[in-house]
Amino acid sequence: TYVAGTLTITKAPLTIAAGTYTKKQGEAMPEFTLTYTGFKNNETKDVLTKQPEVSCLANEASEPGEYPVSVSGAEARNYDISYTNGKLIVTAADLVTITAKSYTREYGEDNPTFDFTVEGATLDGTPEIICEATATSPVGTYDILIKQGTVKNYNVTYVAGTLTITKAPLNIAVGTYTKKQGDPMPEFTVTYTGFKNNETKAVLTKRPTVT
Repeated sequence: TYVAGTLTITKAPLTIAAGTYTKKQGEAMPEFTLTYTGFKNNETKDVLTKQPEVSCLANEASEPGEYPVSVSGAEARNYDISYTNGKLIVTAADLVTITAKSYTREYGEDNPTFDFTVEGATLDGTPEIICEATATSPVGTYDILIKQGTVKNYNVTYVAGTLTITKAPLNIAVGTYTKKQGDPMPEFTVTYTGFKNNETKAVLTKRPTVT
């Protein structure tokens, strides 16, 4: 009497791993490359009836940190599939320091054309420079603020500059006069050279005296 037995072939274990990736903030997302462990008979991922999907919540602009890379969704007739999720490590972008240059001008003049310097990584874009001082602003110091403008870099430090407004030169002349001995003293007339912004002697907090 011959009694047949049974050979039961079960699915082979197959592990799909997502791996670990690193990029700087602002760089494009890496291409996620999966690794497979457990294929038999020299088979490859081509035997999968459904290819796995990889997802990550990070994007090009994501802040520095670690983000899970998830893999799922694969199907195969002869394999029991498990997954090893990976991670994406986002590091800080290369530092860029943008510094507004400082300037000095006299009261009553127009502001100079403000410029800036760059240190560190290559600058992508142009910053905006703002100063509240105008030609009529009084003597003093004013911040030259530098803002993002069209700068696309992610790790940026902005350093303000200073506009120093100094006193404008003003010349007060008394002139030359002639009289004969015994004649009354002439009236001394003072002339001013150097007033700005259409100002007059009325802006003097103390008037000159002639002796």
